[in-house]
Amino acid sequence: MDQSVGEYNLLAMVDDVEGIIFYAKEKNFSVGILNGLESIHDTIVELEPLVQTAAHQKRIKADLEKIIQELKETCKKGEEMAALGKLRTLRDRANALKVILERMK
Repeated sequence: MDQSVGEYNLLAMVDDVEGIIFYAKEKNFSVGILNGLESIHDTIVELEPLVQTAAHQKRIKADLEKIIQELKETCKKGEEMAALGKLRTLRDRANALKVILERMK
């Protein structure tokens, strides 16, 4: 796998989560949501060294990309409760991927 492609896709996801954090702050979301978003950001950053194959990258994209975009739109609209549900889903998926990829290492 071209490592730069994997890094680029994860970097784009990290950038999206940083944008989500910006929207959440702008809409005065609770501290708990902001902390959760920071945690997700850190988890996605931690995925980068675990990506070894194109299959890993496809799995990350399939599991995270759509929910990140949905969370971004929800935060833009200021829908805090909907964002909380999506945040939990994203957190669970990102953590599960991290565990799976760590075991494959």
